[in-house]
Amino acid sequence: MYDRPTLSELLAAVRHHLETAVIPAAKTLNHKLYFQTLVAANVLKIAERELTLNELHLHAEWARLNLLLGEQPLPTEPSERRAALAERNRALCAEIRAGRHDDSAPLFRHLKACATEQLEVANPKWLEASAR
Repeated sequence: MYDRPTLSELLAAVRHHLETAVIPAAKTLNHKLYFQTLVAANVLKIAERELTLNELHLHAEWARLNLLLGEQPLPTEPSERRAALAERNRALCAEIRAGRHDDSAPLFRHLKACATEQLEVANPKWLEASAR
């Protein structure tokens, strides 16, 4: 659809500008601006990781839900995928409340994988440190 720059490249360029120009200047001039700019750069890193990992994580979660809830095809329309995933998660929650997954190793693996995938996007450094 669009050639260059990609959305990921645009986010990386803004983050690079913040990290190389704005953050060093703000560090000595204004502590509040310095902190807020660090937060903004971190938000851009999270957005970059989400763009990169979103489809991979969505397909992996769908496959795990197929094991827990029964086989169901992933919608082909990207706009429908998030809603379908949310619906399947609501169904899983209802099954958990009904006691259908008590002492379930597949459920534990699914929940652990979901948490890991979320940390890969939100805080991969914490994930790496916790693995040590």
